[in-house]
This record gives sequence, C-alpha cells and structure tokens, in this order.
Amino acid sequence: MRNFYITIYLFMLFVAMFLICGCETDPVPTKITITPADVLMHDNESVEFTASGGFDYQWSLEKDKYEYGVLSSRTGSKVTYTSLYSGTTVVYQTLYVTATIPGSSGGSGSNGGSGGGHGGIGGASAPAAGGIAYGSATMPTTPGSGGGGTYDNVGGHGGGVVFIQTTNITVNGSILARGGSGATYNGGGAGGSILILCKKFSGTNGTISVAGGARGTGYPTLLGGGGGGRIALYYTELGGTPTVTFSAAGGTTSSNNPVCGMGTIYLSNTNLLRQPLQYFQGGRIIVPGFTNWTCSSLVVSGQVGFADAPFKLTVNNNLTIGNNGWLIIGGKPLSMRNSVGYSDSGTNALIRIGGDLVMNGAWWIGSKRPIGGNYRRKIDNNQRRIFYCL
Repeated sequence: MRNFYITIYLFMLFVAMFLICGCETDPVPTKITITPADVLMHDNESVEFTASGGFDYQWSLEKDKYEYGVLSSRTGSKVTYTSLYSGTTVVYQTLYVTATIPGSSGGSGSNGGSGGGHGGIGGASAPAAGGIAYGSATMPTTPGSGGGGTYDNVGGHGGGVVFIQTTNITVNGSILARGGSGATYNGGGAGGSILILCKKFSGTNGTISVAGGARGTGYPTLLGGGGGGRIALYYTELGGTPTVTFSAAGGTTSSNNPVCGMGTIYLSNTNLLRQPLQYFQGGRIIVPGFTNWTCSSLVVSGQVGFADAPFKLTVNNNLTIGNNGWLIIGGKPLSMRNSVGYSDSGTNALIRIGGDLVMNGAWWIGSKRPIGGNYRRKIDNNQRRIFYCL
C-alpha cells in the first residue's frame, strides 16, 4: 500500500452546456474553490471533492507523472475520485472509472423527445431532429448533449469526460462515460468522452464505453436515442493480447425514426485491429494513415464503421455480419473474393457502402434489414455492381 498526496490543479476552464437546441457559454468566474485541496490517499481509496464556481468545468488530480484523472462537476455538486496508482494504472473488475453525471442535463419542452448528439448525431423524434455531432475525434474533451424532453419531463443526461494519462494501463474493469437513457416520453443522452494517453495498453475482459443512452418508453415509435460519444486511445505497445471491448454505439431509437449516429474510436495505431472485430461493439474506427485493410476472413459482431476518407477493405475469404451487426464504410471499395453473408439466424444486420461493393464470389443475406426479407443473389466472377443499402 503506497500513501501519497494528491494536489489539485485547475486543468480546464470552460462551460459545456450542449443542448439539443445549441450551445451556450457563461462567463468564467475569476476564483474557484475546490475542497479538500490537499488530501492523503491510499491505493484504490476514494475521496469526495466539492467545487464552487458558476459553470461546468474540469480539473485534474496529479501526484506525479503516473497519476492523472479528470473530473467534471456542476456548481456545488460532489464528485468522487478513486486513486488508481499502484506503479501502473490498473482498472480493476470492482472499480469503475465513470463520468456519467457531469455531462449536460437533458432538455424539456412539449416538442422534444429526440436524442442528444456528440460523436454521432442524436436519433430524431417525431416532432424534432436529433442533436448535431461536434467535438474532436483525436483529442475528445467535450461532454455529451442531454436528450430532449417532453412536457414537464427531461431527457437523459449526456455522458461526461474521463481523462487518464499514465505509463501503463491495464483495463480489467470498466471505464464509462455513457449517456443516460430517457425516462418515459424522453430522448436519450449522448455519450461523453474518454481520452487515454499511455505507453502500454493491456486488459482482460475490460470495457471502455461512451455509448449513447436509449430512448424512453411511452411513445415506442416516436422517440430518439442518444448519439455515441468519442474515445481516443494513444499507446505505443500492447501488453499481451488485450480483450477490452470498445463501444461508441448510438442508443436505441424508435423503430419509425432514423437511427442515431455511432460515435468515434480513435486509435494511434492498428495493433488493436484483428480478426474477428468482436471487441469493437459500436463506433467508427479512425487510425491515422489507415486507408486500407486486407484480411483473410472477417467476422463483425457489433456495429462498426471505418473512416469517411477513401477506405478499402479487402476480405480474401468470407465476411460474416453477426446478429444486429453493421459494417459501414464511408469511402472507397469493399472487395472480397469469396462470400459475404450473415451468421446463422442473423437478424437486423446492415451493410452500407459509400463507394463500390466489389466481389468475385457469392453474396447472400438472411436479414430483414435493410431489404425487408430473405434475399439471395449470385454475382458472377468479374461482375461489378454498386449497392447503396441504407
């Protein structure tokens, strides 16, 4: 057990009042008080901090270069920080690093019910469009927008901001900045931001999630879920083969409305990308300089997209989209040499290609989405077709 003092420094002064209708900024107070200002902590010990001031802001807790954490708070609210220092930063199975409260609170009104936006757009409701996308994919520090409310109710809160900088991080538990689900008649809140800067990344059965909140109940066909948030992970090496699940998925939206947008997952290199893509359960994957990927075969079990810039995915054998799986490519060709299809009893799957869909084998689909029934089509060798499965 190692004792150490944590001294609080002001990390960032800003207001983040992101609502579905727009952005609003208040003046920054000249003086802020955070109590306690200096505290003795043990490994994995939690301390509650209270902050004064007239706005939403963030500060960092720093012992030395190994101990960083960012907290967010509204005026007068209390935030708990748990020390992760133990030589390396370890997120244990029983420990949750979470920032679900500090995001923007939901809106209210008689013409709402749509989802908040952030890394992806919010899901629309019957009377209102969803929130817009904003923030940085590479250095995310913005909270998610709250969902739209109806009548006297408010939507789900937006996810907050988590920042961790350490030499080595092992994620065996959960790091969460998820949007809140809407209550009855309300839209879901958008996911927040998680920014991790480290040298070595590892973990077993861990979770890093900025998923959007689900739409509320009451109007099952009229409400919108929250858009996904933003994750950025900077690392130079891996500890073993991590089995950490990343999610920037959008929340559940009513069946009659357009789905909310998935958020972004920024990786500093491609070392975490491997077959199958089971550890990416929602989000558009962005890697600098990553414009093409060739793999023997590929199984997609979540909702995965690749960068909007021209991108080519080559699958030499089979591409399989699992139950409720999505594969979205916003750039250039998706090319395969064998077959494309869905796993046994696959449902609610989607392939959306913004460029060319080029195949030299067979393509089949057993899903009710997006075509609306069982469909099988043979594409002859060297035949080229373009599909827009929206």
